[in-house]
Amino acid sequence: MKRIFLLLLALTTIFTFAACGTSTSAKPATTPTPTATLAPTPEPTPEPTPEPVRDQDWLRSLTPADIKTNTGDILDVTYNGTDLIVKQKISSQSSNKLTIDQNYYNACAIIRSLGGAEIRDLQYWAVADMRDGSEAKVISFTVPADTVKTIQTQQFPDNTLGNYVKDLWILPSLQG
Repeated sequence: MKRIFLLLLALTTIFTFAACGTSTSAKPATTPTPTATLAPTPEPTPEPTPEPVRDQDWLRSLTPADIKTNTGDILDVTYNGTDLIVKQKISSQSSNKLTIDQNYYNACAIIRSLGGAEIRDLQYWAVADMRDGSEAKVISFTVPADTVKTIQTQQFPDNTLGNYVKDLWILPSLQG
């Protein structure tokens, strides 16, 4: 009985080693080819998005949706052949200074949204809802052509725009 048990044990061990040997020999056949020998496929370089055409026809067809600002809503935009005139509705801020300054930031955002479009001046004016329910102009100014070009082509601190505008008008109640 011991001999049969030992024989079965020996056969089991032999079959176990044979089974391990079979799976080991089959493993190299399933190993994929090393990828280091394959040249990597380069990612296609995306074509640069062409700048939209910013000519006078494009400027004449501008809509309020084409212009981006930081706060408020563009109500109207008109290009008269040389100047861009923008009317914007704003909301009052926590202080009179912030209410005024938001317009300088908005004007710079408008100019940047034009890309390199050639305009002589940006005429900007903002309206707001008054306490009596009416709507009134609260600020207006003109950004001269040289400042427009500087904002389009260089780093420009938006909060200093008030130093470069002309024809500045501010609602008297905001000036105090």
